[in-house]
Amino acid sequence: MSVRGEFTRSANLLLDFLEENHPESAELRKAIGEARDLAKENISGGAEEILALEANGALSLSAAPSGSAEQEERISHLLAISRVILGK
Repeated sequence: MSVRGEFTRSANLLLDFLEENHPESAELRKAIGEARDLAKENISGGAEEILALEANGALSLSAAPSGSAEQEERISHLLAISRVILGK
């Protein structure tokens, strides 16, 4: 799978998780979706948007009802891919 494909897959997994476990996170889901869509044309721009969400504290969520381990894994994976894309 390409880096762009992995970024998209990871973003989609996080979006699905948030929709199921954090229904109040519509604004965050919109921002992640926009970053995912931007990455189709500008992968660095999409990665930068994800890291900006982290820097702004937007990815700091209360523990999900289904458990915080999966939530942490989904967020960490997308952040790791974003950092690789940007060489950080």
